Amino acid sequence: MMRTVPNESSGPRRPPLLWEQHCCLPLERCADVGELARYRRPGGSFVSVNVGYVPHSAEDVTGLIASWRQRIAADERLRLAASVDDVEAAGRAGDVAVAFDLEDSGPLDGQLDQVRHFYDLGVRTMLPSYNNRNAAGGGCLDEVDEGLTANRARSCSPTATPAGGRSTSRPRKVC
Repeated sequence: MMRTVPNESSGPRRPPLLWEQHCCLPLERCADVGELARYRRPGGSFVSVNVGYVPHSAEDVTGLIASWRQRIAADERLRLAASVDDVEAAGRAGDVAVAFDLEDSGPLDGQLDQVRHFYDLGVRTMLPSYNNRNAAGGGCLDEVDEGLTANRARSCSPTATPAGGRSTSRPRKVC
């Protein structure tokens, strides 16, 4: 889902910020993160990049993020974004602010302390469940979509996460 967000300020009018909530690169450590520069535009942009879902372990996702973070930081067109201030700074410079998302909670490996771990690595959004069944509930591609159940949802979605918020293939290459 891509949309533009108007910049509300009393100063000169800037072009709107482009917001892409869930974009995908190949889930490989050697994926070309420079492809994210296609979102670069006047006014800046924010891109949340998928880093994993149910078939990926916490270890898979951690390695992928470490590789991508290093190369994103080295690309002058891209900026890692940990906060709204980072997104705004990228916007002023016309750069692409990058954060990460988990398509579902599968990479938590059933352990809530992984929420904080992934938050510290730059993950800012996560769906409890999406395509395939995991500890949080059924997925839309399952033969029977069980939805989120109270017991499953509670196992990975507490009222307040350690990070302070509310609550198809494995990576193949190593650089």
